[in-house]
Amino acid sequence: MRVQSALDDLASNNHHFIECVVTRETRIQSTLDDAASNILPALRGGESGMLAELMFQKEHYETAIYHFQQLLEKNPRNFSALAQLVQLLRRSGRLVGAGPKP
Repeated sequence: MRVQSALDDLASNNHHFIECVVTRETRIQSTLDDAASNILPALRGGESGMLAELMFQKEHYETAIYHFQQLLEKNPRNFSALAQLVQLLRRSGRLVGAGPKP
C-alpha cells in the first residue's frame, strides 16, 4: 500500500513538473517569436546589412546571398557587402573561375 501511494505521488509530481516545463518553453518560444516579429522588419529595412550578417552567421548562405545582393543594389559601393558576397559565392561554388590562375 505504501509503495503504491509513493508511486502515485511520484507520478503526480512528475506530471506537474512536465506541465511546468512545457508552459515555460511555450512562453520562451512566444517571447522569441514576438522579438523576431519586431526586429526582422527593422533589419530588412536597414542598409546596415544586419539581416545579411545574421543569415551568414546562422549558415543560411542562400538567404545571406540574397540579402547581400539587395544591399548592393541599393548601394553598389558597399565594399564590405561585396566582399562578403564574394566569399559566400565562393563557398557555395557559384563563383567559378574567379580564383588566381596557376
